[in-house]
Amino acid sequence: DREVVMVAVCQSGDALQFVAESLRADHEVALAAVRRKGTSLRWAPPALKGRRDVALAAVGQNGLALQFCSRALRKDREVVFAAVSRHGAALRFACKRLRADPEIAEVAGLS
Repeated sequence: DREVVMVAVCQSGDALQFVAESLRADHEVALAAVRRKGTSLRWAPPALKGRRDVALAAVGQNGLALQFCSRALRKDREVVFAAVSRHGAALRFACKRLRADPEIAEVAGLS
């Protein structure tokens, strides 16, 4: 039941791992989970790992969630910037070009 799942993921984002695939692929369910615990993005299906809004919510809660974002989003400057703003060590999950970006490196605390 979707209502029960929403309550569960709002209490613990990692509850997403135990949710039926059909509900795990539900945008609102995944968004609620990553808002509670960014790294619960690991349990989301690939299509949602590639959604910018889901990624921004995840890295906004925990920058290290960048490691679970799609490759395309690990190349997205705004997503990477948001991630390293929360957790400088998230820089290691960004693409090479953004790891070399002086502004991003500064925000990550590497300059």
